[in-house]
Amino acid sequence: MIMVDKVVDDEFLCFCPWHPDDNPSLNINLRKNAAICFAGCYSGDAVGAVAKAEGVTKTKAHQLILDNLAFDFSGVMKSLGAEENHTSFTDFRDENLGWKIAANLGYLLKRGFSQSSIVLWGIEYSEIIRHIRIPIFNQEEELIGCIYRTIDDLKPKYLYNKGLSKKNILFGINNIRIANGKLNLVEGALDCIWMHQCGFPNTLAILGSNLSKEQCEIVKSLEIDIVHLCMDNDFAGMLATKNMKKQLKAINLNCKSLVYPDESKDVQEMDFAKLVSAVRRL
Repeated sequence: MIMVDKVVDDEFLCFCPWHPDDNPSLNINLRKNAAICFAGCYSGDAVGAVAKAEGVTKTKAHQLILDNLAFDFSGVMKSLGAEENHTSFTDFRDENLGWKIAANLGYLLKRGFSQSSIVLWGIEYSEIIRHIRIPIFNQEEELIGCIYRTIDDLKPKYLYNKGLSKKNILFGINNIRIANGKLNLVEGALDCIWMHQCGFPNTLAILGSNLSKEQCEIVKSLEIDIVHLCMDNDFAGMLATKNMKKQLKAINLNCKSLVYPDESKDVQEMDFAKLVSAVRRL
């Protein structure tokens, strides 16, 4: 971990890991994805600085930042006398990344998501690292992980917390309401939230474009007769639809697939009236 000495607005003032550093000379700004050592050891993006310090790829470094495993705030915590006022060190690190429910998050509002949806699904936002965080719950409504999505151009666009096994998860299972024995399956979490907002609470997301055997078992356990496949309108989505029809047929479930009436890439891009009409016709 990179040791942080002070947090000033959006900047972490850190002890440089590449030279003896008694006076913190490494400045890291996650919002700007920028970092510089004033002793000349490093100048570049923040993710790259973490990657260099940890000896990992940028994707792994990105993951470490999101999982609160890139920075050591223990010195900051001690200097502020905060050790007794926080239930855990993890909570303190979480605060230093600025996660909070963001009902007024412009990024999602511009995409048509309502403030009530943002609050209902517990979507948080960090201005410091410019990511949204979507909690994942199981059928017992236990928090089992999080989805992170950048609102900038960082790659990869989506990351999941360390140790999360997507093959055992159907996102939205804690909020699902089956209607007339029908289930809608979409690819991503935001697709699922959008479908719920549009009046289809019988929707789950597979968090990708492949349906695992474990996910099939979850689907089989639900009281449904037919599955509507609403995968993305691209090659990967069409291939996924073809494969999923075979998988679901093998467990005696009928399937229908959404036909996009225009060039929309996914359910979020479809005109609201057209989406409602198309799903209801399935």
